[in-house]
Formats: sequence, C-alpha cells, structure tokens
Amino acid sequence: MTTRQTDCLACRITGTATFTGLGAYALWMSREAAPGGRGSKRIIAVLGAAMLVGGYLRWNQSGSGEALPAERIPVSSKS
Repeated sequence: MTTRQTDCLACRITGTATFTGLGAYALWMSREAAPGGRGSKRIIAVLGAAMLVGGYLRWNQSGSGEALPAERIPVSSKS
C-alpha cells in the first residue's frame, strides 16, 4: 500500500514563485529590444510560456496543504 506524499503550502508557494518568476524573466528576455537573434528569442519565449504553465500547474497540484511526517506515510514493502 502506498500513499502519495503531499507538499506543504510553503513548498507550493516557493515552487510556484520560482516557475512564474523564471517564466516572466524568460518572456522579458524574449522581447524585441533584448539582445539576441530572432530564433533564440522564439525559443526563450516558448520556454518562458512553458515555465508560466508550470507555475500554474504547480499551484493547482492537488494536496491537503499539510505535509505528513515521513514515519506516518505507509510504504509498500517488497518481501
């Protein structure tokens, strides 16, 4: 029997902020006035959009909001 471990609220906030911040920075660096070629800016824009989606998905990840201590999580044994 296995139980999925949930993340605490602080972990979800940190992960969401990281993904969203990186996504926003990448989109900022892909703007027309930023240095670099057109192809590399497109790649950076796609990666930035993917990071923003990752931040959204990270925030909406299902979880109870409180982490379980490791000793209370049932784990299947391979006996």
